[in-house]
Amino acid sequence: MRKWNTDYRSLALILAPCMALQVMAQPRAADCFFTADFEGEDPLQGWDLGALVERQDANNVGNGEFVAAWSVGNAATANAAGYFPVPDAPVGDLFARANDAASPCNCAMDAVSLTTPTLDFTDRIGLAMECRVFHDAQFNVETASIESSVGGGAWNTLITIEPAATWQSLFIDLSALDGEGDVRIRFNWSDSGVWAGGFAVDDLCIRERADYDVSLVSATIGDATASAFDAGTRTLAYSSMPLEQASNFNVSVRLVNRGRQVVPVTGVNVNVVLNGISQMQVGQFPIGNLAPGADTIVVIPVAWTPNAVGSLSLECTVGNGTPDNDPSDNSYTVQQRITGPGWDGGYSAMGFDDGTDAGTISSTEQFIVADRMELTHAGSVGAGISAFLGTGTQEGSVVRAILMDANFTVIDTSTRRTLNQEDIDGIWNGSPLYFPLYMVPELPVGDVFVGIQQLASENGIHVRTRGAAPLGRSALLSGIGFTLTYLSNTPMVQLHLSGVAVGIAPGSIEGSDDLHVFPVPANGNAQVRFTVEHSAVMRMELLDATGRNVLTSVLGLKGPGIHQQTLDCQTLASGIYLLRLSGGGTTRIVRIQVAH
Repeated sequence: MRKWNTDYRSLALILAPCMALQVMAQPRAADCFFTADFEGEDPLQGWDLGALVERQDANNVGNGEFVAAWSVGNAATANAAGYFPVPDAPVGDLFARANDAASPCNCAMDAVSLTTPTLDFTDRIGLAMECRVFHDAQFNVETASIESSVGGGAWNTLITIEPAATWQSLFIDLSALDGEGDVRIRFNWSDSGVWAGGFAVDDLCIRERADYDVSLVSATIGDATASAFDAGTRTLAYSSMPLEQASNFNVSVRLVNRGRQVVPVTGVNVNVVLNGISQMQVGQFPIGNLAPGADTIVVIPVAWTPNAVGSLSLECTVGNGTPDNDPSDNSYTVQQRITGPGWDGGYSAMGFDDGTDAGTISSTEQFIVADRMELTHAGSVGAGISAFLGTGTQEGSVVRAILMDANFTVIDTSTRRTLNQEDIDGIWNGSPLYFPLYMVPELPVGDVFVGIQQLASENGIHVRTRGAAPLGRSALLSGIGFTLTYLSNTPMVQLHLSGVAVGIAPGSIEGSDDLHVFPVPANGNAQVRFTVEHSAVMRMELLDATGRNVLTSVLGLKGPGIHQQTLDCQTLASGIYLLRLSGGGTTRIVRIQVAH
C-alpha cells in the first residue's frame, strides 16, 4: 500500500490582462456547440459509462458485486485518504471521474472508458475540443488517453495524456472529423490491473475554431525549458526572492495556436514593473510561424536586477500586428515578491508559495520534504526556515528544519522541536512555524535544499504543498535509509536570510485593510475594528517588539459583518506592538503604538 497521504484543497490560476490589443475584423471563434460541465441533476445522461466493474476486497479478490466505473463528484468525495487527490479548483466544482480508491471501489479498473453521446459534425469545419483532466498517475502504473470513432468503426487515438499533479487544460485538434455525422469520443483510463488512484474530466467544449487565434496561456519567471538539475543557472519559478539574491532573470512565455491557420507571431512584449513603476520593456521579435495546434515556450532574458523590496510584475503580451480574431487571451501577468529584512519586508524569504493550497504530505515513517533553492550570490547567511503544516499535524510530533547541499548532505539544522498546543493552534489558524538554524551558516553559491524533517514516527506531521513542481525541484527522503523521491508537488518551506521574531508568523505579516485599531497612539482602552466574511471563532493576540505574546483573547464565534472589540492597553509599556487577529483559516496583523 502507498504510505504517502496527499490531501489537495484548491488550486487557483489568476490571469491578469495588462493591455487591450487591436480586434481583428474577422469573426470570433464560434461558441461551444457541445459542452459538458457535469453539473445539474443528471450530468451523465446520454453518456456511455462502459461495462460495470467488480468490487474487490483488501487482497484484490472480487466479491461478486458490480458497480459503475464512472460517477460524478467533487474533490472532497474523490479524495480517498489522499489516494486520488483531485485539486478543488474551482472550489466545490463537480466532475466525472473513475475512482479506484474511493467508495464504492476498490475495483478492477484495468480498462474503463467514458464515451460521449453520438455527435453530429455535419457542416462543421475547423473543429477543436477543449477540456480539463486530472491524471496524476502517482502509482506510476496508470495510463490515460482520448480516442474517437466514426460510424461505429475503429477507435483512433487523439492524445495520450501525460501525468501531472494539477488539472491539465487540453486543446485537441478535431479537424480530421470535420463534416462527419456519427462521431463518438471516449476517455480511457487503466489502473493496469493493480490498486491505484483515478482519472477525472471536466469542462468539455467542442467548437469550430477561428482562422487566427493565438493564445498566451501562461508566463513564469525562470527558464521553463531548463532542468532543475542544472546547477549553473537559475531556472526555477520563485514567488519570493530576497533582494540580496536577486539577479538578471528569464521570463518563459507559453503560446498556443488555437486557430485553423498558421499564425505569423510578430513577437512577445514584456513590461517589467517594480512597485507600480515600469523599469524597462523587453521582448523577442519575431517568434515566427505557429502551425495550428502548436504549443511552444519562448524564453526571454531580462538584463535587469530588482533593486528594491516590493512587488515585481511582468506584464506579457503578444506583439501588435499578430493576426488574431480573438485577442482577449493575448496577455498574462506574473508576479514575484522581492523580500528584505524585518517583518515589513518578509524576513528575506525565498520560496515558491503561490498562495493556493494543493494538499499535504505525511507519513508514518521518519521523512524529510525539501525544496531546491538556487543561490547566485556569495555572502548570504541562512538565518532560518519556515514551514506550513496541515491541520492533521499532531501535538507531540518531533520536528526540525534542515539545510542540505545539492547532494543532500546536511549543512545545518535547527534544534529539535516538540510541537505543543500553541503550535497546533497556530497551524489551525494558517500560520507557519519558524525554525532558526543552529549555526546560522554562510550559504554557498549553488543549489541547496531547504526542508522540514519528521524525527519521530509515533506522531505525525502533515506538510502543506502549494502547486506543481518540475522534476528535481522538490524532494522526499523517506525511512531510515532516506530513500529519495522527487515530488510533483511543492512543499511549503521557505529559506529566510534574516531572522524572524519569535511568535511572529512569516507569511502572515502584512497589514490588512479590514483590521483597524484606534485611537493612534493608544493610551488607555483602544478599539479594534475588523471584518469577518464567514462565521468563525476569532482569536486576538498582542506581541511586543521581541515577538513575546503579552495578551491572548478568544473572542468567540463571530458572524459575517463588521465587529468591534475593546483592547485594554493601560497595563502595557509604551512602545510598538503587533496585533494578530486569526480565525476561519486567515491571519491578519497590524502594528499599533501605545503611549502613556
